[in-house]
Amino acid sequence: MYEDAWSPVFMKQWWRPIQKELFLKVILYMPIALLIVLLIGGGTTIAAEQTLPGDTLYPMKVEVNEQVRSAFAVSSEAQAKWDTRRTERRLEEAEQLMLQARLTAEAQTKIETQLEENFQSFDEQQTKLKAKNKHAVAAEAGADLESSLRVHEQILATIASQGNLSSDVDALIAAIRIKADEKASARITADAELATAGTEADLKAAAEGKMGATTNKIAEVRKYVDRKSSSVDAQIATQARAQLTASDETFARGKTQLEAEAYADAFASFQEASRTAQEAKLLVATSDHIKLDVSALGVNASLSTGSNNDDDDSDLEDTDSDRKDSDDDASLVGASVEAESDTEVEAGNGSAEAQNETRGKVNIDLGL
Repeated sequence: MYEDAWSPVFMKQWWRPIQKELFLKVILYMPIALLIVLLIGGGTTIAAEQTLPGDTLYPMKVEVNEQVRSAFAVSSEAQAKWDTRRTERRLEEAEQLMLQARLTAEAQTKIETQLEENFQSFDEQQTKLKAKNKHAVAAEAGADLESSLRVHEQILATIASQGNLSSDVDALIAAIRIKADEKASARITADAELATAGTEADLKAAAEGKMGATTNKIAEVRKYVDRKSSSVDAQIATQARAQLTASDETFARGKTQLEAEAYADAFASFQEASRTAQEAKLLVATSDHIKLDVSALGVNASLSTGSNNDDDDSDLEDTDSDRKDSDDDASLVGASVEAESDTEVEAGNGSAEAQNETRGKVNIDLGL
């Protein structure tokens, strides 16, 4: 009986009619915007990816293209990643408009409204992850958002300091800083909870798992920086490599703590090293995306990514292996971290996004 269940006759007579009915139901209830993209697609949607607020096709970028991508983020983890990437897209747009002296009050208001919606969606997904006992996954998502906000906050502030703006960006920068501080506070709390969670064996295993994930992260970022170094300003590439050196040093500290059986401290150090590497990658990726051109004439670009908190803080993308390692960390301290779905939105890889070729020239001193 079971052998016949997958026979050609069975498939033709029973399963395929059911499959067709399910497909028709999906089509019936699918939003018309998704149908338009899936059925006609083409150059218009691609062209929309190059637009900025105020451009004719910008509504298609936000209301059609991004809604399609959101529809495919079927798990809470995937949706949190996409919320982070949407936040980065809005901030990159603000930076591009500032570099072109086109950031009007109306455009800024739209960006701020969309950012608030993204933040709300992200918080909802993070809450869902925690409710499913996926605390490490939720914490990693929060650290990714924090890293992104820290980098973009400083880029926006530095561009704003050059003047020649048609809008006051103080409110936007303040909103970004507040959200980054919120995620930093949550991360610190999570680290403190980890120190008291589970047995010593659990903490050791979690620290060892984080060490492996961080090893992969640093190697991945180093490859990315090397690959992109020729397409970004030389000072940006140099400082990104300096951040990787700092990440290596923090990682070495974590190994020493692990050998000394200070497992909670080791875990925190590995996490810090991972965040530092991620910020180096974000800096390079953002500079490449918005075509940020740092003038080398008389400018000393000191890029020390991190927050203003007492402790050091932590996409545009995380690798799938990093996510799986994060899941392992969670399971080692008693959390269930089974993947909700194999479908993910890969944040910030730029493969589905057309690059805006407008290059802004600005003297910049990024005291990140």
